[in-house]
Amino acid sequence: MLQRPLYPSRSELFPYDEKTFMYGDTPVMYFDAGAGPAIVLVHGLGANLTHFEHVAPPLVAAGFRVCGLDLPGFGHSGKPRRTYSIRWLAGAVTALMDQLGIERATLAGHSLGGLVVSDAALHEPERVERLVLISSAGLFKMPLPFQWVARTIMRPGLVAAALERNARRLLEKRVFEERNEKVERFIEQSVTRPDPRFVRDLARVMWSLRKDLTGYHLFDEVERLTMPTLVIYGGRDRLLPTKAVPTWAGKLPAGQLEVIERCGHMPIIEKPEQVVARMTAFLSRTAESLPASATAAVGSARSR
Repeated sequence: MLQRPLYPSRSELFPYDEKTFMYGDTPVMYFDAGAGPAIVLVHGLGANLTHFEHVAPPLVAAGFRVCGLDLPGFGHSGKPRRTYSIRWLAGAVTALMDQLGIERATLAGHSLGGLVVSDAALHEPERVERLVLISSAGLFKMPLPFQWVARTIMRPGLVAAALERNARRLLEKRVFEERNEKVERFIEQSVTRPDPRFVRDLARVMWSLRKDLTGYHLFDEVERLTMPTLVIYGGRDRLLPTKAVPTWAGKLPAGQLEVIERCGHMPIIEKPEQVVARMTAFLSRTAESLPASATAAVGSARSR
């Protein structure tokens, strides 16, 4: 019997079929499961849609239509040699919604994905019912000297070599706080499946994204995110600065802040049950304020 190939940091236990659509000239991998109000899940830097394996099924069971994608440049989606930007990645999210005939949805992003879905909300607010930002990028300002240094050391050769040498240490010491079965399996998936293309592709995309990765923040845009917004982060996140997050979240017109104690940067892996519980409570509470037609999916993709 043929076995599924094992890919770096990709779970072979993800329960939903994966399909492909075209975003311009780039093939994009996605999944679509369940029925009900739509939630679009967007992963972080160097990640893929299977990182939501512990979050998507309970949301489907709770009565939601849940979909997600490998952002262009990541996972099994195409990795074109072009200029990457948060704006271009956000366009892939709304293109997926068009592909699936979803007029409006709740957008939920982890880490880089949080910045991507926020960008989609800023540029196409009519498509976004609610936002869920999980350990989101873009919630702090990097001083200019640090931006210059970061952009310099993001050169592909340096990043690829550093990732190859330090992947396990980064995950164990910076990404996760508490070790459990889900965390251990994730770490093993990430470091025991060598494929040199993974780090080379990631380093190339990071180099192209370097200006947005170091300079794009949401501090000047917070009041424009008028839709109900849930901000979740781990109380012991050592990967991204979190000191300014409560101040930022407090300026949201319709914001709610949830801190998951004793948790690192990836609560979707480390403590997914808490993520789902806080998401479903937020979605239930805010559903009453949405128009009756807000979660309807149109029968065919919207023409642009």
